Amino acid sequence: MQNLLQAANVTMASIEKRVERFDDVAGLNSYFATDAMVLKLHQISQTIRDLGDSVKADSVDAKLKSLQDQSLRSLRDNQDIFEQGGKVLRLGKHRFSVNQQSLDLSLVEHSGDLSLHISGTDFYQPVEDEAFLALQSLSRLDVASESQQVYRGEYLAYLVLYYAEKRQHGLDLEALYHARTDATLKDMVQKFAAPAIKKYVKGIHDNDATQILEKVLPIYQQAGLLRFSQSARAAALLWLLAQEEAELERLKQLAVNAQLLKVHLNSSDAYQQLQQQLTEQLGGEHSTEAASYLVNLLGKDSSLVEVSQDALELCEDYLQFRRSLAGVQMEQIWMRRFLTIVNGLRHTPHKKTKGVRLSRKRQSWR
Repeated sequence: MQNLLQAANVTMASIEKRVERFDDVAGLNSYFATDAMVLKLHQISQTIRDLGDSVKADSVDAKLKSLQDQSLRSLRDNQDIFEQGGKVLRLGKHRFSVNQQSLDLSLVEHSGDLSLHISGTDFYQPVEDEAFLALQSLSRLDVASESQQVYRGEYLAYLVLYYAEKRQHGLDLEALYHARTDATLKDMVQKFAAPAIKKYVKGIHDNDATQILEKVLPIYQQAGLLRFSQSARAAALLWLLAQEEAELERLKQLAVNAQLLKVHLNSSDAYQQLQQQLTEQLGGEHSTEAASYLVNLLGKDSSLVEVSQDALELCEDYLQFRRSLAGVQMEQIWMRRFLTIVNGLRHTPHKKTKGVRLSRKRQSWR
């Protein structure tokens, strides 16, 4: 019995929604006379009556009759005061337009301010929350991949290089270098951008990104770890100088394992864990970048620290200046450590970058 009453209520609710769409009396009467859902409701009522509960059956019939009468009355009232399908309200000789748009709340820019707006009305309420207003510049972005400072083609080129470094989305640096050599770089960029077709225009942004990568990749490949900023590399090396020999060996082993897992098993968990650990130990403004530099530095097969030619020349000029200060007493311990590193830089055969070996004993770092 309970299931029958529940079915009757569900059917009644469906009928109520349907009758709201009628705009003529004849159609409404025809619906109540022939529609399958109305007939089904009559059958449910009769079944309840056959089971011996005539009170509940009469209640179902009364609800259906009341719904039909109310629908007819409402439709006639609407026809008396509304015209053109309810779009015009008629009061005597006067006609008024009726806004039938659903009321939606949206966030728009109005008079230079970010405001809440109710659609179809002139209601605008400026947002006053300071934390929210700090992100107001984001509301002016037509697409998430472009801003006033960054062009979409540039952002696409950056993403390709970023995910290639992390060996994600089927990209890696060696594949990019190979694609550039084989003139298939554009196909690779188009394949990467295809899932985000709404953010980029095919034939424009992918073409621009390809041209950018054509110029960037050779420099990126040649620069090696010099692609990290000077501040990050300096912070990393100064921190490294303060570490014990045993700690250096431990970090180097962790970095080598992390790089192997990243390259051969495409797993970056160990890499990220070590980077996070080093970031916390380094601290400071450039700690994240410096930590990433350290993981790459310690994970290399070679034990050379690459430095720029400008850095080497600056170092030479400074040493020459200190030597020219006759009679000035220098701190011998510091100078010995400094000369050890510089001597290592002088004897490195690399043409464009210089280096010092990581495998030296702790004294060479100090």
